[in-house]
Amino acid sequence: MSLLLIYFGLRLLFFAVTISPFVPPDEVTHFGMSSIFSKVSFLPENSPATYPYGLVTNIPYLYYWIMGKLLTVNVFPIPDLLFLRLLNIPLAFATIFIIWRTLRLLTDDRLHQLLLMVVVTNTIMFSFLSAFVTYDNLSNLLAAMAVYSFLAFVRTRSGDLLAVSFLCQLAGS
Repeated sequence: MSLLLIYFGLRLLFFAVTISPFVPPDEVTHFGMSSIFSKVSFLPENSPATYPYGLVTNIPYLYYWIMGKLLTVNVFPIPDLLFLRLLNIPLAFATIFIIWRTLRLLTDDRLHQLLLMVVVTNTIMFSFLSAFVTYDNLSNLLAAMAVYSFLAFVRTRSGDLLAVSFLCQLAGS
């Protein structure tokens, strides 16, 4: 399992460092939105500077707000785009961890768990998007957390887990 995760991480790092920003779908727009959010303290207003990215007041803003705030702490000598790409990789690993925990709720069979990890880490769409600046990474993580929390609620009947599931769904919306 460790070798699989190392391979996955190296592949994401390779994608993040080598692929042009014009290849991933809408990455230039997502990076631009994150940059806009990095320049304001809370939420930006529509202005001529934001018009190339659409109406910034009519979007789900959680991802852009988080990435914008993280962009302000880039003290490394790397471009901002690469910095945000590298920050999206941990979201992919967190998603994989939650997916693995979800399967552990359903079965204790190690072969099934390994097979799921092979499938998830080698799905090219997931791998490709995980290395780039896109709100899909946070959406995938929140969706996995919502499913895990709900299944854990079904098993334990803990109201806290049901509330976490609803909060993850709300945040992902």
